[in-house]
Amino acid sequence: MNNRIKVLQLIDSLKTGGAEKIVYDLAVNMDREKYLVSVCSMENTRDSFLACKLEEKGFTIHFPGRKKGFDTKLLRKIHTIIKKEAIDIVHCHV
Repeated sequence: MNNRIKVLQLIDSLKTGGAEKIVYDLAVNMDREKYLVSVCSMENTRDSFLACKLEEKGFTIHFPGRKKGFDTKLLRKIHTIIKKEAIDIVHCHV
């Protein structure tokens, strides 16, 4: 179980939409014995329907808190998540 590949699904937000639904479907349908999936929503959409559903299913969701405009600190925040969680694959949906 410890040899699972760690995947971070990176998305703009978890508001209900097409790309967000794809992130949800991928997360819940990936083989949990092979992959440890987490999600990173750049916008704080913590109370969204999809965020709640993912958390109910036991997925870790990161909300680095993108600021309006060009947020120069966002990349560093995402990098910190990748390093801290020892992510193997970043799947971007942005």
